Amino acid sequence: MNIIIAQIFGLVALVALFASYQKENKKEFLYMQIFSNTLYMIQYFILGAFSASLANAVGATRGFIFYKEENKNKPSILILIIFEIIFIISGIITFDGFLSIIPTVLAGIYTYGIWQKNLKITYAIGVLVAVVWIYFNYKVGAYVSVLASVIELLASSIGLRRLIKKSVI
Repeated sequence: MNIIIAQIFGLVALVALFASYQKENKKEFLYMQIFSNTLYMIQYFILGAFSASLANAVGATRGFIFYKEENKNKPSILILIIFEIIFIISGIITFDGFLSIIPTVLAGIYTYGIWQKNLKITYAIGVLVAVVWIYFNYKVGAYVSVLASVIELLASSIGLRRLIKKSVI
């Protein structure tokens, strides 16, 4: 029963994640990311993938802070460094072999991506991390999230293409 509940959380998180990559406004993108991270946190917790659960909890907090800082040019480098350190610490706390390192590394890379003001960089990094999440999700039994990662890969690629095309025109 728990695996079904976890997949349901993953499905709703997928919808929010896909919607985030369709936003052209960084604040709207971040808002949807917060919602998605929170749902993924619950899903991974249910599945016992605690490194991914904690990475998503920190990711939701990061999204909230970045959302609040978005009215400024972008969050300060200090905020970026603090979150990178938090991800490293969470990775140490939840270390349980090679597989448990993946969410920590991806969260750190993605944090840099959403710290950027330029959505093209954010979406390009989204493409990169989605590929690795496909592998991780399969290994931990987050089957709906495998699909989510494939869709994230497509959504971030489409969003990136749209932004590149828009800047060329």
